[in-house]
Amino acid sequence: MMKNTLLPLFAATAVVCLCLSGCTSTDKPTADQIVASTLAAMRNVTSYYFTMNETMNTTNYNGTKATNENDHSLWAGRINVTRKEVAFEVHVTKNDVPQHQIFYLVANKTYIGNETNGNISWLNTSAYTAKMSWMYWSRLDFDAEVLSGESRMNPSQRTPVNPTRKPDTTYNHTACYVISITQSGVSNVGHNMNQTDTTIHTYYIDKATYHIVAHYATRTADIKTDATTNPPFRLIMDLTAKGTVTYYTYNTKVTIQAPYT
Repeated sequence: MMKNTLLPLFAATAVVCLCLSGCTSTDKPTADQIVASTLAAMRNVTSYYFTMNETMNTTNYNGTKATNENDHSLWAGRINVTRKEVAFEVHVTKNDVPQHQIFYLVANKTYIGNETNGNISWLNTSAYTAKMSWMYWSRLDFDAEVLSGESRMNPSQRTPVNPTRKPDTTYNHTACYVISITQSGVSNVGHNMNQTDTTIHTYYIDKATYHIVAHYATRTADIKTDATTNPPFRLIMDLTAKGTVTYYTYNTKVTIQAPYT
């Protein structure tokens, strides 16, 4: 599975009514107002379609030896929010080797398939709970986490969100507000290893509906040991990634059927 490079809260409430009315009192809503209205619009979404184009490059330095890993993935799927059902496919090229995976969440059951030579083998997914599948596969929930700063794993955990409004633009023939959010931090991941991680998110938000039209993200991360182990051991991992999720066809009838019974 690809690392999900694209993240956290449910913000501002006092300005929601103003913005949901189309911000008629001003043509220049603030970044916080736009985010609040977008989160409110998300809560009324019943279904959507999405595509994602993502690339990721990782370099690992183990002692003095460096290894490189290059991934490129194309996702296409549909989500029924009301029934919490998911269907999407991923075409991945990993170090020039193509892979094709299929994912379903239907009637509270997870299905994961891998294609080899035109044949699809379905994994034993008894260890995958529907709750965890939904958490990882629902793209819009992931973006709610980024915009709100609220962790889906632990709703009591909140991260400050400081959105910045960028110049308005047109994306896929839709007039959009543009919001930028930067997430960054340093953490200790154990075994004398420290991680620095920065992701810059750019959201294109439909001015008329406050639905997300697209989400572009770039991420850089570094994990390093402090080489104080005995004997000294040095491990460095550098990650660079970028991806664009495009959303379309909100709130239409979406029927998802299990690939087998």
